[in-house]
Amino acid sequence: VGPIYKMKLLLKQVGGGKLNFYGKLRKGDELQDLFEVFAAMVDSLKDRQRREVDELEAAIGAAKSSGASDDAIEKITHVRDEMKAALDL
Repeated sequence: VGPIYKMKLLLKQVGGGKLNFYGKLRKGDELQDLFEVFAAMVDSLKDRQRREVDELEAAIGAAKSSGASDDAIEKITHVRDEMKAALDL
């Protein structure tokens, strides 16, 4: 697969919310530098999203402890689950 085509597929994947991807460009491919910057950006997004998932876990625990409604807890849980799915957790 050509480097432009592969980058296009990866951009669509990340744009669709999927933050885990596999594969690299072949050594010497034209867009190697772009791919490395892209991969670093995605790693940064994953780290941020993992921290946010942890914060949501804490918020769910606090909401349960405070007697929040099941509906409110379910909404937070749904957001957390969507974020975890993007990370394949």
